[in-house]
Amino acid sequence: MPAQPFVLADQHPHSARARRANRRVCRVVLVSAPRRCQSSDVSLTDQPFTAPGTLAGPLLSWLPDETLFSLCGRLHRLWGYSSSWKSAEILFGGRRLGLHHDLPSALRTFSSRTGQLLGGPVPIAENRTLLRFYRPFLRPSAVAETVEIMGGPSVAHLKYKLGLLTSRFGANHPLKACIACMTADVERNGWAYWHAEHQFPGVWICPVHASPLRVSTVKHNGVERFSWQLPHDRNLTEVLGASEARCLHALHEFSLWVTELAGTDRDDGWLHAEKVQPTILRRMQDRGWITPAGHVRLKEATKSYVAHCTHLQSLPELAMLSTHEDGGCAQINRLIRPLRSGIHPLRLLVAIHWLFADVGDFVYGFVAQPALTADGRAVK
Repeated sequence: MPAQPFVLADQHPHSARARRANRRVCRVVLVSAPRRCQSSDVSLTDQPFTAPGTLAGPLLSWLPDETLFSLCGRLHRLWGYSSSWKSAEILFGGRRLGLHHDLPSALRTFSSRTGQLLGGPVPIAENRTLLRFYRPFLRPSAVAETVEIMGGPSVAHLKYKLGLLTSRFGANHPLKACIACMTADVERNGWAYWHAEHQFPGVWICPVHASPLRVSTVKHNGVERFSWQLPHDRNLTEVLGASEARCLHALHEFSLWVTELAGTDRDDGWLHAEKVQPTILRRMQDRGWITPAGHVRLKEATKSYVAHCTHLQSLPELAMLSTHEDGGCAQINRLIRPLRSGIHPLRLLVAIHWLFADVGDFVYGFVAQPALTADGRAVK
């Protein structure tokens, strides 16, 4: 008699009965998410299939705005393994593969071992990892190269290739979660999970609930960094204290800008520095900070820029933003002079947030207004 496929019914994923059933399973079933699923997700089926790899339990479908690290954390919890390396070995082919929560490795193996029911390595990398944030700021060729690296066994030098390690903003991407979202997710889906947009650099206020995000203490300082984790209030700590309460409105607005600009469905590279810089220069010219002859009135521009950055600097991620004129002048020069090296996406986003009334104002200026070149003759 053929073995019966494991079907997840109403068993709690943490129960001993569920864990025993998971270990006995010899075929794999994709368990659909309750109620709703993103329209862009891969078409899923609840029919059993023969796994091409060594999967030993059911699969779970994507939850809305879920990261790959979150999905693997839920699978690890569902399967009941006590050691993270076991699930990593099953899903990615190695004890420490795929465990980076921001830019993971071995996506080709993951896609193969899950029968591509959760998508191929390209859509997973582009939409379910932090590459989703960086894509608008990278040339299409750089995005393709990043996807290729993430498909292989090592991402050791990827952050250096992306220019993150040499940036003053750093390459650390702390895991973040919203307590209100966690409560709603448990009620709606039965799981608290990591949302992709919450992980975006610059997003520290939940765009939905306007509440400060909390940071995971488990992976943030390297503790248990090779482990699957799901958000839990006991492992989350506050970053924004009472002293920064006056800045919450500005930080919430900035978070909304980041998710709207970086999360929008546009072509890769549409926010590349070489494309954005002319729009920044045009707006500075409109403000009277660049004369028709191309001379820059740095003193007036710096005063405005420093005042704007003061409301954002309470975030550790944005602490390098200067609140002094000398530092502010240098940062503006980085934005308006001919580009000799890459500009971190956060630097561009802060400049856009400084100069434009809202996202629509920027997009209109970006698309409709004539460009102002940024060579040595135009900006003196």
